[in-house]
Amino acid sequence: MTSDREGAPVPLTPPDEELLGRVASGDQAAFGLLAERLTPTLKRVLFRLGLAEAVIEDTVQDTLVKVWQGSAGFEGRSTVSTWACRIALNRGLSALRARRGEVSWQPMAVLDAEAAWESRRRAEAVREAVLELPVPLRAVIVLREYEGFSYRGIAEVLGIPMGTVMSRLHTARSRLRRRLV
Repeated sequence: MTSDREGAPVPLTPPDEELLGRVASGDQAAFGLLAERLTPTLKRVLFRLGLAEAVIEDTVQDTLVKVWQGSAGFEGRSTVSTWACRIALNRGLSALRARRGEVSWQPMAVLDAEAAWESRRRAEAVREAVLELPVPLRAVIVLREYEGFSYRGIAEVLGIPMGTVMSRLHTARSRLRRRLV
């Protein structure tokens, strides 16, 4: 970041909405930057849904193609990342329905063996419990607890009312609590 004359931070790169506008005009460099920004979040959301690595890669690529194709029609009712997450989540949920039961677990890298084992054991138990949730409950948990989306953001991504988001979160948390105690 740099500063303007008043000392306010000025981003070195344009915001996502500006990049998407440039993408709509055919700017491939803007698309590359936007794709680079979106990819880590899209991968995390899809991984936490329980998709296999190969499916995640395909789904992210499909999502980015949809972002390119839909750039001119983006209406700005949500942020670009929320819009892209919605596309990825819809495609990911379709992949889950098509591949019922195919989930993957990738061990995390750690330094201390004993702490690593305990941490991995707890993380695996939580991940297994999340993967056992019905997909609608799993989706709200992933977006809220792992990705930090607001209730309104979750409602936008999933295309459901905020009351439904709150209800699903309550149900999912209750089931996880019972499963993990």
